[in-house]
Amino acid sequence: MLRYRNNPLIINLKIMKHNHYHISLYVIIPVIFSGYALLSAILSYRLTQYCSRHGLYAGDPFFWLSVIVIVIGCVIGLAIVWVILKPVEAFIEKAKQLASISNDDLNHKKGTGQLEHITRVFEQVTTVLSMVDARQLFPEIIAESKAMRGVLGQIIKVAATDSTVLILGESGTGKELVATSIYRHSQRKAKPFIKFNCTAVPDTLWESELFGHEKGSFTGATARKLGKFEMANGGTIFLDEIGDMPLETQAKILR
Repeated sequence: MLRYRNNPLIINLKIMKHNHYHISLYVIIPVIFSGYALLSAILSYRLTQYCSRHGLYAGDPFFWLSVIVIVIGCVIGLAIVWVILKPVEAFIEKAKQLASISNDDLNHKKGTGQLEHITRVFEQVTTVLSMVDARQLFPEIIAESKAMRGVLGQIIKVAATDSTVLILGESGTGKELVATSIYRHSQRKAKPFIKFNCTAVPDTLWESELFGHEKGSFTGATARKLGKFEMANGGTIFLDEIGDMPLETQAKILR
């Protein structure tokens, strides 16, 4: 398990990210290379099929054209491997020197290929970077598991929308923290954020608390009172434990 605070792996990755190494580029390199390798393999296969189907052999000009295309593809592929692996190897060595990569994990399988070795490095890097990003975006939430990183990703997605969000979870699991994070990453973050605990309201005061009342609208109404929804106008309202709200009040909210 990777810990964020004072972890040399994370600290040194941030140093590398802000100084000499563009880590995001190294993360997408395998994707680019894999795509080119797949394209070359498909092209070679198709050309071979075409030559066999049309009876093209060494004496045919198109056959030699196909061979030239395949050879050029292989040469370009080797050039890409050479150009890519040089900075990647430098990145890996620098990461090892800074204790940014776990050597135990990398040496767990001996005799593996270079690409598999690089793939394991990228897996560690992407995992650590996701933790760094999560810590920077959500400083109030401690999340290290894959499931929680998925929750943080969902927060970012729903925060960009203008929709009602239902947050499910047992008491004490951090629903209010999630609601606060959604608000802070939304377009409404400059507007009010109203928190309302539905378990602390007597049955007779629901409408007054949520929708407010005018002066003299009932006995004891000596002044105009703003409801929670009016206070949150243009912003966000968090209805904590909404399941405890009476059904008739829920129906009025939906209307």
